[in-house]
Amino acid sequence: METLYDILKWGTTVGAGALAYYIVDRTRLNLLPPFEKRLAAFIIAGLFAVVFWMAQIAMLYAPEPMTWRAWIEGAVAVVCGAITASQIVHGARDLRR
Repeated sequence: METLYDILKWGTTVGAGALAYYIVDRTRLNLLPPFEKRLAAFIIAGLFAVVFWMAQIAMLYAPEPMTWRAWIEGAVAVVCGAITASQIVHGARDLRR
């Protein structure tokens, strides 16, 4: 059985990428040219990852960054992880066809 911690951890990595892929695929964003569609997926995945990361901090599952630089580094880390995950989902689903 999944716990809230597991869900939030999933949301900062693979979950954010999968949610971004699903949103882009199921909305009008799918009509965008490929480059703009990729940028939209990156932004959506990054936003989801940061929201899940902030929820982890609020629930005390992740340590609160102590300086402004640590906040930026943490946010960049989760955004990069989410973007990488979204590209893995894209490669697994679309590029093998």
